[in-house]
Amino acid sequence: MAVRDVEWIERLIQPPATGKLSSSYCLHLLRVHGLAEHLDHGEFPSGAALLELLLDAAKATGHFGQSTLIQTRYGVRFPAAARSVRDPSMEVHQDQTLATLAELGIPLPYPLSVGGRTQTVRDALSDSLANFSLDQEELSWTALAYALYLPPSKGWTNRYGEGYSFNELADALMASRLEKASCGGVHVAHALTILKRVDRDWRVLSDGTRMRIGAWLRTFRDAALRAQDPEGFWRLGTIGVDDAKRDGWTPPDSAANRILMTGHLTEWMLHLPRDLQVPSEVLVNAGMWLYRELRAASPEAMQRDVCPYSHAVCALRLLAYSLPDQIVTLTTMAAR
Repeated sequence: MAVRDVEWIERLIQPPATGKLSSSYCLHLLRVHGLAEHLDHGEFPSGAALLELLLDAAKATGHFGQSTLIQTRYGVRFPAAARSVRDPSMEVHQDQTLATLAELGIPLPYPLSVGGRTQTVRDALSDSLANFSLDQEELSWTALAYALYLPPSKGWTNRYGEGYSFNELADALMASRLEKASCGGVHVAHALTILKRVDRDWRVLSDGTRMRIGAWLRTFRDAALRAQDPEGFWRLGTIGVDDAKRDGWTPPDSAANRILMTGHLTEWMLHLPRDLQVPSEVLVNAGMWLYRELRAASPEAMQRDVCPYSHAVCALRLLAYSLPDQIVTLTTMAAR
């Protein structure tokens, strides 16, 4: 798999030809395809069409049955569903849409349409800031969005006049119970990693917080290195989880969960700063396993489990650019 083969990898993740998509499904497709025209779908042939669907209330209502965004007194909001609710128009994780827009490089002045009015991504960020609380159910996507959109500002104030800083946000992330976190806690590690990288340019953290993040990431990284199976994959629920806090929780060791964890971890490792990077053989072994799994997977499986497979594709794409020489060897061996 040389760099020229990246488009082939990206094309593996496609929406189903029929039926309605969900907001979450669209966000995972956008992470893979960006705004490019890689989609084999009559209504949504490109990532740009998916983005328009999510950011235009009228179009979202026509597709999902209700809008993906609402007007509020503080701006615009992408509503998040409670964990027990499955609404195709709503976010699965709070600020997931805002974080995905930030990762895609969508600027704050980018227009949104809601209630016949033109708003902007900045209005969505304003509503999130106004309603921010360290006690919200999940912080990972919020932290990612803030890290990419707020600097050089080091802090913000919510609608109650309560002030917060990136130091407090980082400490709250590091205190997260990973046995309760989405995707094995890798989103927590990813948010802290991006915050650490952003801090390198903007210095939004104190010296003490910066050191604590480095130590937390090093501990999580070392636990991941120890937990990697000789075949190259990782199992869900084996990293950073205190056995005394499991309360009988043991996730199933399924193929989808292995892909979920391996794709997420490999993608995260490729974002680590230089002083925390892992040995290339760890990445090559993970990439070899992911490549074999993708070659063997059916289109139906990838459409059904878009989250794990999309992260696997993103991981392989990053590997192709980060370790091109090793990846050529990797895919030659994996294809045997």
